[in-house]
Amino acid sequence: VMRKSIESKRSYICGTLNLGISINYAKYRLSDIISAYRTKYEQVTMHIVTDQSRQLYLKVLNGDIDIAIIRGEYSWPGKKILLDRESICAIYPPGSTEKERENFTYIGRKTDSVFERELAQWLHENNIYASPNGIQADSISTCVDLVNKKLGWAIVPEICLHEFNGEIQPLFFENGEPFIRSTYLMYSETAEALPQVKVFIETIRDLQKKNYSTHTK
Repeated sequence: VMRKSIESKRSYICGTLNLGISINYAKYRLSDIISAYRTKYEQVTMHIVTDQSRQLYLKVLNGDIDIAIIRGEYSWPGKKILLDRESICAIYPPGSTEKERENFTYIGRKTDSVFERELAQWLHENNIYASPNGIQADSISTCVDLVNKKLGWAIVPEICLHEFNGEIQPLFFENGEPFIRSTYLMYSETAEALPQVKVFIETIRDLQKKNYSTHTK
């Protein structure tokens, strides 16, 4: 309450913004967001935490961070804004044929528990099982790099494929539903009352409008 009272009385936006961003969203989208925010509100001190979405969800739920950008579906009592919905895709080396792909090694990766369950479901529906001598990567960018070097195939979200040169196949579940990944901005009403948080939300909304306008031209 005291933090809210002091920071709301200043004539300019300052204070501290405690922000949590999922690892992959931070890697591919963070710089644009921070650049847009800092251009207008350079007096704000930013504390940025990157982590798995599950851990960020617990942090924002406990009030350890003011606002979080989280990937996946989580029950949330506060406010949230849908930022993006992207396809989950199978990716294959450049120039590979469908027949060649049958013998490619599956490259798995470390991910959060929510996505892991959905991925396990898709693999099970398609009778795909991890090989004991397969490859397990520690990040999404490593997966993409290994596929580019023709060392196997992988399943990754569309967010990381802007510079990928291989074959891309959006995935669907057995019931016809597309395999997608949603990204949300989550925050509480208490956090929203802080000026630096309020203008961060406005910055995100402005970027959404700008990106939508660009894509529809």
